[in-house]
Amino acid sequence: MILAVRSPVFKTMFYETPLQNDENIEIPDIYPAVFQNMLRYIYTDQLNLNDKTVIQMLYAAEKYQIVSLIFQCEDFLQRNLGINNACTIYNQAKVFSLKELKNKALHFIVKNACEVFKSVDFLAISTEDMNDFLKLDSLCISEVTLFESILKWADTNLRKSRKSITGETRREVLLQHDVLYLLGFPQFPLEDFTELVVPS
Repeated sequence: MILAVRSPVFKTMFYETPLQNDENIEIPDIYPAVFQNMLRYIYTDQLNLNDKTVIQMLYAAEKYQIVSLIFQCEDFLQRNLGINNACTIYNQAKVFSLKELKNKALHFIVKNACEVFKSVDFLAISTEDMNDFLKLDSLCISEVTLFESILKWADTNLRKSRKSITGETRREVLLQHDVLYLLGFPQFPLEDFTELVVPS
């Protein structure tokens, strides 16, 4: 059976823990279209990836341990790395332990920080990823622009929590996640510090 040859998970499913004839397999964590695309790849080596499905396909490939499909997804993400998805790709590379992809995404973010940190993708990053970025010494972005982006990130988190946006609630978000401690306030020009940091 081709499924068992291409996937050790399917091999276990069909041969080591055989199903009953009338037993159905439910797969609630993978979209049907993605699963069908994965099956098509297993049987024909033909694959249709796009920006909307590649992460789901990567998840499916990892779940069923289809190594060649993992490589295909990783290659797609590397080739399509850009301003509007770099943060997401960095995060997913960490989730799936794809070291090369993670390093490429991080290098891209460092070199294009000014644009990346203004993207919608940046506003959705986790606190852990935010701290990863702020610990870097080589970000190509001014402290003022960085702080403005972080304030927008904090505001996004406040909206998600349905909290009002004030200087106090902003500080709560930034202090709670240790973000303030990683910012280079000593490098702020006095005028910018007064206008941006103090009111927030």
